[in-house]
Amino acid sequence: MKFLKASTQHIAQIQHLARLTWQATYEPILEQDQIDFMLNMFYAQPYLEHQILNKTHDFVLLFDVDEKRLLAYSQCIDMEWAYKISKLYVHPDEQGKQYGVALLKKIEEDAKKRNRQKIVLNVNRYNPAQTFYLKHGFQIIEQVDIPLDRFFLNDYVMEKILG
Repeated sequence: MKFLKASTQHIAQIQHLARLTWQATYEPILEQDQIDFMLNMFYAQPYLEHQILNKTHDFVLLFDVDEKRLLAYSQCIDMEWAYKISKLYVHPDEQGKQYGVALLKKIEEDAKKRNRQKIVLNVNRYNPAQTFYLKHGFQIIEQVDIPLDRFFLNDYVMEKILG
């Protein structure tokens, strides 16, 4: 496996993997119109370009060794008070192979390089990924319902204090 900093050249690959992971993850949890709405919003070309080019964002891709297949990706935001995971997704066929763990370790390294003392994230309350985060030292600190257009994001806010 190989980590790469995302560039605008990777947007189509990110969008493709996003559709695969979102369908697998959210189809049992959310209505299809909400999945489509959020994918169209959060994975639109201009939105991804902004994140990739923004210096306070770290958009990391995890490829197979020969860089032909995108296995997973993460996008984090350096905030004054924490390092925030905005996206962390692993290809549905590659889950359970430690790629998420590898990305999480990379995120922790990046947070420490930016002198952040904690990592935070939001995860849907019904997303099984919350158990992954709990297993890796995150704690639920808040339950929130965030309005997004005609939908609500029913999330847990989780954090991990870095040692």
